[in-house]
Amino acid sequence: MSQLYHVLRRVISFGLDLYFVDIQSHGVENVPKWGPVIFAANHPNSIMDTMILGFCSERQVHYMARSGLFEHLPLKFIFDRCGVIPVYRSQDGTDRSKNASSFEAAFELLEGGKVLGIFPEGRNSQEWRVIDIKTGTARIALGAEERNDFDLGVRVVPVGLNYQDRDRFLTSVLLRFGEPIDVRKWKAQYEEDDREAVRDLTRTIQQGIEAQTLHVENVVVWEMARALSRIAARSYIGELVEEREEFGELVRKSEARRKSFTKGVINRMRFVDRAPQLSERFDSEQLLSDALVHELETKPLAFAELRASVRQYEDHLAQVRLRHDFAARHPATLSSRKEGAKLTVYALLVGPFAAWGFVHNVLPYQLVKVAARRAPDEAIRAMTAFVFGTLFFLSWYALIGWGLWVWNEESLVEASIYVASIPITGFIFLRYRKRVAGWRDKILARTLFRTQQNLVNTLFDERERLSKRVAVLLDSYLADRPERAEELGVSEREEE
Repeated sequence: MSQLYHVLRRVISFGLDLYFVDIQSHGVENVPKWGPVIFAANHPNSIMDTMILGFCSERQVHYMARSGLFEHLPLKFIFDRCGVIPVYRSQDGTDRSKNASSFEAAFELLEGGKVLGIFPEGRNSQEWRVIDIKTGTARIALGAEERNDFDLGVRVVPVGLNYQDRDRFLTSVLLRFGEPIDVRKWKAQYEEDDREAVRDLTRTIQQGIEAQTLHVENVVVWEMARALSRIAARSYIGELVEEREEFGELVRKSEARRKSFTKGVINRMRFVDRAPQLSERFDSEQLLSDALVHELETKPLAFAELRASVRQYEDHLAQVRLRHDFAARHPATLSSRKEGAKLTVYALLVGPFAAWGFVHNVLPYQLVKVAARRAPDEAIRAMTAFVFGTLFFLSWYALIGWGLWVWNEESLVEASIYVASIPITGFIFLRYRKRVAGWRDKILARTLFRTQQNLVNTLFDERERLSKRVAVLLDSYLADRPERAEELGVSEREEE
């Protein structure tokens, strides 16, 4: 380990300890203590990833970084002395032919029994999934082995960087090291077809990284998994629900925290947020995500009901927080309170007109929905709705107007005004529904007229129901996937 690298590592370690609540590593025993190693890691958080990987590894990590960073003299000075290898990418407008020298430097580094760190995705990935990795890692590993008659012993260690919340200060990070991949196993395949060997090794590395990372393909599922995880966690509202504090006491505690934001407060935040075993937490989130994907594929209606329940819970959670903001009157919530009040006035004033439009248009609207659903082809569903909508709504308006004129003996002018109000208020209802749905967490009418205890009781009951629903979800998933249950050791625990 070079002297400069050692000094930088000490400085960075101090900074990371201040920035993060907790940095945990799992599977460190999988990292070979000697010989050539390639760390292949996901890349969710830019330069922070390199610092954390270097912090958690006892061996010096020589990274490969995009060549554009070497244009800055201070960085070039540090990179050169820390063994950083430039990579020339076409998207940076550089000459990719220069990568021959980069590959040569990587080969020599591995031949010297050192550690090479690569982020094979090639760019920052999303927090919840690993994007398709490039073939460069496999090409370097196989190329180094080929130069040494597949007797070098290069091992690729998949690494997963998992942030509890990568954009938040005082969060936690879990670094997971997977079992090393012995590149020599690809010798026969490489000698027969080197390109296929590169692709096959790349797939293996991809799977290895995904296994160490919280990886979810579906965005909706990811949002659901995170929401259910938040519901289960001891957060602000978790303490509120479980302890059943009076609202006034909650406000006083909030004021005290706001006025004493000192090092002691930060330490308390560290203590509260610290997770004893982050690995278990991420494994649980991955299992929950897999179970939700299974539910979506096998029972889409049940998945939709669960999603609606989660949204309702978060909606009620927002009501509690909004009510607290209005009572506490923190300066930071001033804009929120003003906007909430404005939208509440809108909801109360426009609500009667929207209700009028809903009552008078709901029947033809439902008939149009039925007609559209019965369309023989999805491609003509919109046209079916348009044609039948025109027919049903005009016929309905004409029927109401005729009934008012003939049966109620109203004047033609009065009947016309009445009928004219129906489509106008119908459009008002559509706009009203869209706006209130989009800002329902800021509407105060239904929040301020309920007691804090009532809101908390509602949250408590909903949280209990969701917890039971998740238990059923996991049981169903593991029953349908016995291999996953065996992997988790569920059957063994039940037998015991």
